[in-house]
Amino acid sequence: MTTTNLQTPRTSRVRLFRLSVTALLSALGFILMFIEFPLLPMFAYLKMDFSDLPAILGGVLLGPVYGVIIELVKNLLDLLFKGFGSQMGFGNFQNFLVGSAFVLPLSICLRRFVTPEGYGGKGLALGCGLGSLSLLAVGFLSNLLVAPLYFRFFVGETIPLSGALTAAGAASLFNVIKGAILVVIVLAGARFALPPLKKMVDKVR
Repeated sequence: MTTTNLQTPRTSRVRLFRLSVTALLSALGFILMFIEFPLLPMFAYLKMDFSDLPAILGGVLLGPVYGVIIELVKNLLDLLFKGFGSQMGFGNFQNFLVGSAFVLPLSICLRRFVTPEGYGGKGLALGCGLGSLSLLAVGFLSNLLVAPLYFRFFVGETIPLSGALTAAGAASLFNVIKGAILVVIVLAGARFALPPLKKMVDKVR
């Protein structure tokens, strides 16, 4: 029996495990999208939810690409359930962009600097810092540059520059608060939740 044949069952088991966990976390993210609340009374349409947490978990434990996939799948499920609405799914598009912008650098840094003791130190500080900056940058630029193009081609509406600037400013303030909340949760999770979950995932590899 060749080495390739010996590795095939193990490889299949790992792929099935990753696929199952990705599907489970995507479904959890979709459910968490229903638990939302406004952070800024003057911009009530900007609502906070915790649907990025499963994507963060998947990105850290399985790999950054899996975190982005979870962000994509949860938003596709939300579109299928709620429909495109008057904005032709722009909210979901934004959710995917901003969520991925936070998950990617965070999961890359945490996985790069993981130690036998767990996630912490340099990786945690760098990941939270880069994730927050990426979240703010993508949120601002997507509202300022992407939103006018999206609404013009998919909704048939023209957004003036003043409106785009107002939306980008509101999104920036919202994302500062959202990023801070996510960072606090990540800091707590990196200490208490991620280490035992990592051990469970490592056993399957």
